[in-house]
Amino acid sequence: MNAAIYYFSGTGNSAVKDFLKSFTFREISPEKQSKLFLDCERKLEDICQFVNGRGDGMIETSSAAIEHLIDLLNLRETMQKSIWLKIAGFEGTTALPFRESIQLMDYGFYCDGKCSSCGICTRVCLVRNIKLDQGRPLWQHRCEQCFACFHWCPKAAIQFGRNTSGKKRYHHPLVELENMLI
Repeated sequence: MNAAIYYFSGTGNSAVKDFLKSFTFREISPEKQSKLFLDCERKLEDICQFVNGRGDGMIETSSAAIEHLIDLLNLRETMQKSIWLKIAGFEGTTALPFRESIQLMDYGFYCDGKCSSCGICTRVCLVRNIKLDQGRPLWQHRCEQCFACFHWCPKAAIQFGRNTSGKKRYHHPLVELENMLI
């Protein structure tokens, strides 16, 4: 199964409004996708050998220093929270700390006219954040941003923000819908 991997990326002007509009899902080619999967399989084999051999060594990290700096400067609360909530379409302010305010990002999800009321979105949501109201998904603001509802909707009727309509959805080639249903 050839599927497209998407990542959330931003390019654009320095003005906040233009910055927020510049976020979109971008497709990764099947060739690059295959390389990423192969790299992950190799990495997993290395980790298993290390653990099974009771290896001793350094823990690999890629962003510990950056994360520490972000926390030291309190950027999650002062900048990151408001930017991500704006991207998600949340209007207003919240006293919730950044990690809890992520749940409000489901304001960015909506269902378009292609919805068939199948309920798969409610069944793939691990935190039971989606309820059907008159056959349409209604988010309950406990979202963990896994995007399972978005990617597994069979009609691609679930959108996030303004730039996802008509875009491909991603399914890992080794995962079937039955594996996702709770």
